[in-house]
Amino acid sequence: MLLTEDHLSRSGFQLASRCSICGVSSESTDHLFLHCPLVVALWEAVFSAFQQCVSAETWQSFFLQAMSVSFSEQVRILWKVAIHTVIWGVWTARNQWIFEGKSVDFRSILSLVWRAVSEANRLDIDCMHNCMDDLLILRCFGLQGCPSKAPVIKSVIWSPPAPGWIKVNTDGADMGSLGFGGCGGIFQNYRAFVKGCFAIPLGQVFAFEAELLAASLAIDFA
Repeated sequence: MLLTEDHLSRSGFQLASRCSICGVSSESTDHLFLHCPLVVALWEAVFSAFQQCVSAETWQSFFLQAMSVSFSEQVRILWKVAIHTVIWGVWTARNQWIFEGKSVDFRSILSLVWRAVSEANRLDIDCMHNCMDDLLILRCFGLQGCPSKAPVIKSVIWSPPAPGWIKVNTDGADMGSLGFGGCGGIFQNYRAFVKGCFAIPLGQVFAFEAELLAASLAIDFA
């Protein structure tokens, strides 16, 4: 529990409660972190950068919603850093005003948030989604993305046999180790005309058995 002035009053302290940041409303956790005009502007800047909008009447509900927003692993970490840095920056600014008489500077808190996000991105964090949304968010902070590794894609091109010959291509597969499997094959000439084909269910087999049976059946059919 943060010792905002409303909590202190409920504990028996006699205070003339006033928000240390805006100087207008009485200080409560909901007002200090959610409804104070300067803090609203901070949240709007963060939400704009992350292309999100979180709305709630109470601070507890707001925080729970913010923590449940869905992002890629890289952006999720940066989002949580931004949320916690706003909280820490507002609380620090409030205490500096009360105990040291320092005025609250919106730009210094926002700059603190941006620096924290930038430093967090230097950590060994997980990947972004390979999408424009993540790219735009990271560009807003001037950060490099950690894209997911692209799958290895191999080009497989059918090559025709010599004129007068027939070529057969076979394959076999199963559904898991010793699962239901099948095999098949296709016969084509040098002009890629299909001369024949087969597809046969095999029951429970291993994958290599299905492959061997496909080759064996192709020889038999030939």
